[in-house]
Amino acid sequence: KPNQTESFARSLTFFPSTCGAQLCLVCCSFVRIVPMPRLTCLSRFAVSGRYAKLDLQLYFSAWLYYDSKMQQQNGNNDPHSFSLPFSNRKVDKKSTSPIVRSEALKDREEKIAEAFANDGFFVLRQSFDVNVLLPFRDFANTYFAQCFRDLHDHGHVPVPSHRQREPLPIDPVANKEDIVTDGSKKKNRRNYTYTLQQGVPNGFREIVMRSPGRYELSLLHLDWMCEDENINQKKTSSSLHRLEENILLLVEPMKSLLPRLVGPDYTRWDELKLCHLSLLIATPGSSDQSWHADGGHVNVSKHLPCHCFNVFFPLQDTPKELGPTEIRASSQFLTRNLGPMMLAAKCRKTLRSPVWPELAFGDAIVLDYRVLHRGRANRSDDDAIIKNNNEKFPA
Repeated sequence: KPNQTESFARSLTFFPSTCGAQLCLVCCSFVRIVPMPRLTCLSRFAVSGRYAKLDLQLYFSAWLYYDSKMQQQNGNNDPHSFSLPFSNRKVDKKSTSPIVRSEALKDREEKIAEAFANDGFFVLRQSFDVNVLLPFRDFANTYFAQCFRDLHDHGHVPVPSHRQREPLPIDPVANKEDIVTDGSKKKNRRNYTYTLQQGVPNGFREIVMRSPGRYELSLLHLDWMCEDENINQKKTSSSLHRLEENILLLVEPMKSLLPRLVGPDYTRWDELKLCHLSLLIATPGSSDQSWHADGGHVNVSKHLPCHCFNVFFPLQDTPKELGPTEIRASSQFLTRNLGPMMLAAKCRKTLRSPVWPELAFGDAIVLDYRVLHRGRANRSDDDAIIKNNNEKFPA
């Protein structure tokens, strides 16, 4: 906690195990490498001193008009979904010339980059080797549970779990924000309270509850943990000993695509920097998040290409009941006339509805850092686990 000197970071241990059906995302954030000094601060995506201060001043557009051009180009009913061609599961590379593969990949990446520039996100369908994701899935549940055991051992939560059973309140309205109702059948419903309070001031470097029942667990610090001799003597997951190497394996299918997302001046993978890596877990009964953007604009006078994007890797199939991410397409564009524009679009019936894609294990969503999005409620009996990567780029 910010107001505490005690830390349980080095006491964390993790063991491989089989994860149940969870809504879990791995989130990776990547940023352009900035040719100027960057702040080292709690705002993990800050590019410069002024950048972190812009968020409170900005209004985001809902981007009102639906563009069917990308749907026609993509050739399917979902204009936001793509797949990377010539993967091993689709085409025998020996029967396809390298030149043909290269041209097809370049053409597909150009279409994806165009969709990303227009809509602020895209979905890659079944384009990743699930064997690379399995170590993260095996790790997720155990690490989540271990965090709460360590929190309990250090006296920060009353029980070694993210929630505890509570009797029904006498006043059904009392503490309604702290009580979560679990279970899909009314006759089996139980009432729980969360043991960790919501928000960064109540959280830790390793874990924070972003909204009721929805947790983010930072993973970048585990790299130095795995180099600790005392920790390596324990039964750690060898596949996670080097997070950087595992991330490179994970994004290998996208290494030529990702630089295209930040403008024509960036063409190489080494021009991107991983600035954040976390697990996002939505437990049963978690509520809808508020609409939010992960960061603001670096320039308020003109629209610039994406400077930072998130890559969400679901660690299991995520149907609607598990609460996958909902997105306001094209909300990365800046406007100060959002109210009149939305009213006019509603009158013309041209206001775009939010996009709420269901994902399968092996899919990924790539989001512009500035786009409006939210995690939806998990209405199932299972946790939802997502891996989040953030990549950042130079302004």
